[in-house]
Amino acid sequence: MPVPTLHSRRDLHLSPRRLFLTLVTALALLFVETMPSQAEDAASKTLETDFAIALVRTTIAAIDAANQTGDYSVLHALGVSAFREAVSVDDLARQNAPLRAANIHLVSALLPIPEFTQPLIIDAENRLTIAGYVPTLPLRTRFVFRFIWEADTWRLTDIAVAAAPPPLQKPRAKPTRQPRAEGTRNPNVPRPTTNW
Repeated sequence: MPVPTLHSRRDLHLSPRRLFLTLVTALALLFVETMPSQAEDAASKTLETDFAIALVRTTIAAIDAANQTGDYSVLHALGVSAFREAVSVDDLARQNAPLRAANIHLVSALLPIPEFTQPLIIDAENRLTIAGYVPTLPLRTRFVFRFIWEADTWRLTDIAVAAAPPPLQKPRAKPTRQPRAEGTRNPNVPRPTTNW
């Protein structure tokens, strides 16, 4: 199965209706009420991987919609009250300016399963950090999202998304040839004088 690629806005055109449906679906997933299994996970201070994937995808969808439309008010509204007070809509626009300037379209990052680079652990203050990447090509979509449990849902406290090349893989070392062990020579046997 081919790996999805990041497209520039010039290469990928979404109709306003499709973009709206994507965003509405993403927001619905983010604000869905927690199921009993998730409540048990919160009590045990871990988060189910499937739910973490949903949080990542809905957050990336909200960022992509904001980047396409230039309207960061919905993304701003997804934050906790302290986030909304500390970070303005203009701050979010400035933070995402590199993605807009590079014409990076994040829709392709919604398809593959994210890889997490740290455990999905909820700390003593009910904060959750989800860090990792989505294996898109040629650029990998890296993210760090921080959430806090507020009003019966996970709300954003920090957002960081970037598109960067995957780390270079070290070339495999070539196996070294072992010198041939020379057999024991009988000095009484003469050496050949011609090439055989």
